[in-house]
Amino acid sequence: MLNPIDTDAVIRDGRVAGAFPDEIHEGVAWWVAACFVVISRARQMAVAHDSHPTTAEFHQRFCRGAINAEHFGCQVSSLGTADEAQLLHAMKQLGGVPGALLTTTDGGGRRTVTIRLYDADGQTTPRRPASPECGR
Repeated sequence: MLNPIDTDAVIRDGRVAGAFPDEIHEGVAWWVAACFVVISRARQMAVAHDSHPTTAEFHQRFCRGAINAEHFGCQVSSLGTADEAQLLHAMKQLGGVPGALLTTTDGGGRRTVTIRLYDADGQTTPRRPASPECGR
């Protein structure tokens, strides 16, 4: 069963972010990763997350989406719990590969999950990770 989201509300400001479980769900992480790999044509990427319990399932789904993206055969280097500086360092050490950082914040009785995508130069991607290949 499909669980649609409001992409205009969730994909903005160079990231994917939304309240969990109302605006965003774990399946979004799979979709974003698959689309990112297809659009960037990434053969390898680094993925990290914070230590928040909610982020763990999003991280797992993101990694699966990247690995399963069409025929690209993307190799995912999962850093586990790491901050942005550690992710950027790993991306550089791996030869300048793209990356993703998944985080969750609690505030005002709401959990917000954020997925930040980085290009091979370590810059956050400014555009929506969607294309006709990804169902948009």
